[in-house]
Amino acid sequence: MYALTRTPSDSDRLACVIAHGGTLFAWFLAPLLVYVLKRNDSEYVRAQALGALLWSLLGSAAALFTFGLAIPVFLVFH
Repeated sequence: MYALTRTPSDSDRLACVIAHGGTLFAWFLAPLLVYVLKRNDSEYVRAQALGALLWSLLGSAAALFTFGLAIPVFLVFH
C-alpha cells in the first residue's frame, strides 16, 4: 500500500475528508476529483482517494445487483 513517513499536512487531511465525506453527496465523483487533482501532490491523499473511489464503485456494483438495497449498507460502513 503506502508507507506513511511523515504526518499528513492539514491540506492533505482536508482532501481526504472531501474524498471520503464527499461520497455522501457525490457518490464516486468526489473521490475521483480528489484523486485526479491531488494524486501527484501526496501519496497519502492518492491512496485515501483511491480507496474511497474503489469503495464507491464497489457500492455501485453491489447496488446494481441488489436493486439499490445495498446503498444504505455501504454508506453506513463507509
